Amino acid sequence: MPVLIGGVLAAVVAAGAVGIALGARNDGPTPTPFPVPSQQAPRPTGTPAPVVSLAPVPTGGGTAPTARPVTPTPAPNPGGTQVVDVEYISITVPAAWEIDGVEPTYISLLTEAGGIFSMESGYIDGTTTPEDILQRQIEKRQAAVPDLEICRPEQDSTLPNGPAGRSVMLCFTAQTSSGQTFPATVYLQAGVSDGGEVIYLLKIFASDDSWDAVIDEIVPTLDSLQWKLYGG
Repeated sequence: MPVLIGGVLAAVVAAGAVGIALGARNDGPTPTPFPVPSQQAPRPTGTPAPVVSLAPVPTGGGTAPTARPVTPTPAPNPGGTQVVDVEYISITVPAAWEIDGVEPTYISLLTEAGGIFSMESGYIDGTTTPEDILQRQIEKRQAAVPDLEICRPEQDSTLPNGPAGRSVMLCFTAQTSSGQTFPATVYLQAGVSDGGEVIYLLKIFASDDSWDAVIDEIVPTLDSLQWKLYGG
């Protein structure tokens, strides 16, 4: 599971899709892509779910794609940014963010405000729909997290620079490395292309207290997000 080191968070963002659907902030009229968890009621203590990573397979069940070097390219420029570039995804983010993990199909980033921002994209063996992806991920979390709630129902949403899909917002109780618990939120979106044979996933995790700050950091990076398998 993605962990923010230093005893701050030991929180799980199970693999799934994460979404970008406009909703109004409660501190002003400016729209933000994500709802505000502070509007949710307190939830009982629980344990986060384990992470299950996407393992994409090429269409037709052929040989897995050859991995190019997946070492990120954190070359800071005068604007204070770094480019994180892997086989199927590329994004430019603040230089202060920590690169939590990279694979040919996956990028996970730790934001300065304490959030986890992850993207996945790849082929699957067969076809699927955004609804199917979200339902499977919800079921996995419900089986592992006693207090998991769907705190914003599934709805239509479009990935930044990607395909249309569906999003959902899940709330639960996360845990620090020292055992302290806190309310947290995962916002998930799934999109597909090529008849459902290519999946695009984006997810954001943050404590409810830090959600607004995390979103304020993430929104400016979305224009730079490139899904390399998506042709528009």
